[in-house]
Amino acid sequence: MGLEICSPCDTKKQENLGESLNQQGIERFDFENVQSYTVALDLFRKGAENGCENSRANLSVVLNLLGKMHYNGEKVEFNLEKAEEYFKESAKLGNNSAKKNLATLYIQYGEMYSNGKKLMPNAEKAEEYFKKAVEYNAQSGKTKLVKFYINCYFNFRHGVSGYKKDPMLSDKYLQRAKTFDGNMVKEIGTDYYQRAEKLLSQGVTRENYRKINGYLKRASHLTDMDLTQTLIDFYKTVAKYSKKGKNGFSKDKDRSNRYYGKAAALGDPDAMRKYKD
Repeated sequence: MGLEICSPCDTKKQENLGESLNQQGIERFDFENVQSYTVALDLFRKGAENGCENSRANLSVVLNLLGKMHYNGEKVEFNLEKAEEYFKESAKLGNNSAKKNLATLYIQYGEMYSNGKKLMPNAEKAEEYFKKAVEYNAQSGKTKLVKFYINCYFNFRHGVSGYKKDPMLSDKYLQRAKTFDGNMVKEIGTDYYQRAEKLLSQGVTRENYRKINGYLKRASHLTDMDLTQTLIDFYKTVAKYSKKGKNGFSKDKDRSNRYYGKAAALGDPDAMRKYKD
């Protein structure tokens, strides 16, 4: 005997039909059998259309599972576009796990466009995907977006990592970061300073001086701290070690002079005397 087709205006019959369809979906669903997913999805969809909240919840769960399977290439083809479709449909039904998975996917797209490792660097595309990630997972999405803005600031400032040098555009990205979350920008800058401090406490060496330099320069741009004297001391240390060949540095007069020049540019009188223009 087939299911009775009820009129849309008969709410009670609709609910009963929806629950019946939901139960059928549960019975037909087999976690290990991918083919059963399609049958279960159809039943859960019909149950949800007939007002069954359990069908709606189960539909969101199966959609999210299919999204994860396509994202990982597990039991089905690896396909990020299909994964996105399933995650989006599940997220619309209120599935929090799907929202987080969708944010993860958008962050992945954003990073690929940002770092140019798998796709050509495209700051506009990267920003678009990071903003989408914020919609579905504010916490992780916001952090990624601010860090992206900061990286763009330095990449456009120096013309590195596949970005064309553009000082004006560089400043715009830093302003976007500060406008979006100025406190987070300062926190990131402080973290860079703490990394530099840790390395400085271990002593400046040939192996770590580039990292220290990068951390201090980033901190100086992202925080309100006056790091002038810290930078001067660091530059003069590198210059001295390069001149004498100490702490793993090979003797290199050019590098020594270059770093005395950096300290001199910051106004250090001793470095000004030693620097040869």
